[in-house]
Amino acid sequence: MLMLSSTFAGKSNRYTASSKAWFGKRSMGNSQPLPYNEDNGYDWRDQMHRGMLLGGLILGNIPRFGISSSIDSNWSIALRNIAFVTILIRAGLGLDAKALIRLKRVCFMLSCIPGCMIEAPIVALLAHFILKFPLGWSFMLGFILAAVSPAVVVPGLLPLQDKGYGVDKGVPTLIIAAASFDDIVAISCFSLALGVTMSTGEHLLLVILHAPAEIFSGVLLGAIIGRILWLVPSEKSNIILSYVISFLLLLIFFASTAFVFVSNIIKLAGAGPLGCLTAAFIAGMGWKEQKAAVETHLNTAWQLLMPLLFGLIGVQVNLYQLDLATVGFALIIIFVGLFFRVLTTYFCCSGVGFRWQEKLFVAIAWLPKATVQAAIGSIPFDKAIQYFGKEDPRVQTGLQILTIAVMAILLTAPLGAIAVSFSGQRLLKKNPSIPNGKTIEASGSDHQV
Repeated sequence: MLMLSSTFAGKSNRYTASSKAWFGKRSMGNSQPLPYNEDNGYDWRDQMHRGMLLGGLILGNIPRFGISSSIDSNWSIALRNIAFVTILIRAGLGLDAKALIRLKRVCFMLSCIPGCMIEAPIVALLAHFILKFPLGWSFMLGFILAAVSPAVVVPGLLPLQDKGYGVDKGVPTLIIAAASFDDIVAISCFSLALGVTMSTGEHLLLVILHAPAEIFSGVLLGAIIGRILWLVPSEKSNIILSYVISFLLLLIFFASTAFVFVSNIIKLAGAGPLGCLTAAFIAGMGWKEQKAAVETHLNTAWQLLMPLLFGLIGVQVNLYQLDLATVGFALIIIFVGLFFRVLTTYFCCSGVGFRWQEKLFVAIAWLPKATVQAAIGSIPFDKAIQYFGKEDPRVQTGLQILTIAVMAILLTAPLGAIAVSFSGQRLLKKNPSIPNGKTIEASGSDHQV
C-alpha cells in the first residue's frame, strides 16, 4: 500500500511544501492533463463493476472451477471489507456538509421508511399468506430484503458526483449517507426478529438498544478519528507535499480499516462503515487542499480493489442453493416489495426542492440488494439447523428465505447498478462548472485528474 501511495503521489522528482506545482501539472512527457473521462462523458471504468459481479457469479457456480469452495470465507470477508473501506473513504470525502444538514430530514426518512417500515412488512405479509411462513420468519425475510447495498450503489454514484451530476441539490450526499444508516436499521430489525423467533437467549432490551448503540458509537468514534487526522502532520512541518499526500492516504486507510474490523469483533458491525464514513468526512473538512489529492489517489486505488469487492460478492451467490419450487413465489414477493419501496422512496424526497427526475433517481438508487443479503440471508437456515435439527420443517422455511435472498441479489444488484449508471446523466442536472472529469482547485488553477 505504501509503494502504491508513493507511486500515486507523482513522479520521483521532489516538490517542496511551499510549491503548488503538484496540483497544477502532472504531465507524462507533455503539458496536457491526464483525462479522467472521454469527451462524451463516458468512462468505461464506471461500468466495470457490473462485469465483475457477473464474472464472479459465473465462476463461482461452475463445478469444474470450484472457486466458491476454494476461497476461505474469512479471507473473502476480509478482502471485501478492505475494498469496501476504500469506497467508504471516497464517499466520506465527497460528502457535502451543507447539503447533509439541509437534507437531514429526508436522510432520516430514507433510512427508516422505504425499507423497514414499508417493504419489510409488505414482504412479511406476502410470505405469510403465499408461502405460509410463521410471522416471525416472515419478518426476518422482510428485514433481510429491506437493506440497500452501498457496495453496489456508491461505485456507480461517485463517478456521477465527480462529473457534477446532482451535486447542486446534494443528491449524491443524501444517497451515500442514508444508505449507511439504512443498513444499520435493517440489520438491527432483523436481529430483533431473529432473537424473538429463535429465542437465542439474548435479552430483548439489549437487542432493541443495539441499533442506537451502533449509530452513536460509529458517529462518535468516527468524528474523533477524523478530528485527530486534522493534526497529522502539523501544518508547520516542512514535509515534501507528495509525501504528505501519501501519509494522509495511509493514515485514513489504516485507521478506517482498523475501525471496521474492530467493530466486527466487538459485535457492532454497523458502527464500522458509519464510523469510516464519518472519519473521512470530518478529516476532509480539515485537509483542505490535500483532500482533493487524496481523493484522486483513492480513485486509482479503487480501480485496483474493485474486482475484489464485486467479484467476491458474485462468487458468494450459490445458485445451487436455489429452491426451484420457491423461485416463482420469490419473484412475486421481491417485485411487489420493490414496487412499494420505490414508490415510498420517491415521496420521501418531497419537500426539499427536488425535481421529479431527482426523486426518481433516488428511488432507482434504492433498488440494489447485495452485501447485506449475502451476509445474513443464510442465518435463518443455519440457526434452524442448529436449534431444531435437520429434519425440522423450519429448516425448509430457512432454505426458502435463503432462496429469496439469493434471488433478490441476482435480480436487483445488476439491475440497480445498470440503472444508477445510465439514469444519472439523464435524470440529474449537471453543474456546468465541473467538466467531464473531477476538478481540483488549487492556487487559482483547475486541473482534471
